[in-house]
Amino acid sequence: MDTQQKINWHKINLPWINRFWEDLNLHNLARLNPHWYLPKKFETKSFEVEDAFLKKNLKISLEQKFNPQDKIWQAKIEPLGLSLWAREADAGNNTEIAYSFSEPEDENLSKWALYWLTSLREYYRLYTGKGINKTIWRFIMNKIWLPMNPTQRKISLFIFKFTFVEMVLIAAILIGYFVYIKNK
Repeated sequence: MDTQQKINWHKINLPWINRFWEDLNLHNLARLNPHWYLPKKFETKSFEVEDAFLKKNLKISLEQKFNPQDKIWQAKIEPLGLSLWAREADAGNNTEIAYSFSEPEDENLSKWALYWLTSLREYYRLYTGKGINKTIWRFIMNKIWLPMNPTQRKISLFIFKFTFVEMVLIAAILIGYFVYIKNK
């Protein structure tokens, strides 16, 4: 792996877990991109996507490598010339992630890559924790959230937020009823 390029590493304050990086498949990596409209079934190495952020269709080629000795993971995304990176830091007590471009980087592509890294970090956070909550959220992420396209995710989030507001309003009405009307 070419780690000689200038890469700006970011600590994510999560312990390094070799197994996660070994098991991360290209389907999940592609689905973690928050702007890609992916087909339901697609070839792992090469596929067409509609990118909502860049506002264009792309023929993407994905390749990932994991070096267990150096504890470095890399995913290459062509034709964008983007590489996503992860490595062990602080003797396994931390993980660092980064991105790099093989060509001069464009500000739009940098923002786009940061959104993808943020999504990857949150997915990784679910795998570093223990307990029933993390297990349930991993299940929801893998079986429900990742298969959705960006529009479906926005609609689901809107419905969830709207339902929460409804429940708060119903609770406020019930509390108001029992406190002010029932007690008179």
